[in-house]
Amino acid sequence: MTSAHDNKRDHVLREPLEKVVAQAIANNAKTKELVETILLELDEQNLIAYTPRTKVNLFTPAGRLLVMLIERPGLTIREMSVSLGCSTTAIAHALSLLDKDKLITRTKIKGRYEYRVNNQTSRYHPDLRRLIRSLQDILGQSR
Repeated sequence: MTSAHDNKRDHVLREPLEKVVAQAIANNAKTKELVETILLELDEQNLIAYTPRTKVNLFTPAGRLLVMLIERPGLTIREMSVSLGCSTTAIAHALSLLDKDKLITRTKIKGRYEYRVNNQTSRYHPDLRRLIRSLQDILGQSR
């Protein structure tokens, strides 16, 4: 199917969208899933900034905690609490949100729990992807 709006630049957006829509249809995706897939692809193409409501936003306490763990992996709840100046209860709540999205891992070392960013899943977080792309652009320009 061709559109009156077809031009040489359209394929950059059109092809990835057609691919995700075709895949969603092949998987019998429901309307909500199809829309979610399209929004995520538009975000990936840097046309919109989209973060699903179920995800941790970087500008929330959980997001600040995630950034802290990127900078300083292996912190305990107490260390995070002191660094951020908030209660251990608030840290535990933020950690549960991060854990729910599988963005962190918890390891018991010498009788204490240490937290680290899960590199396998965090790289797909929408806010982190946008931040990484922006930093790459900035760093690429400064060379």
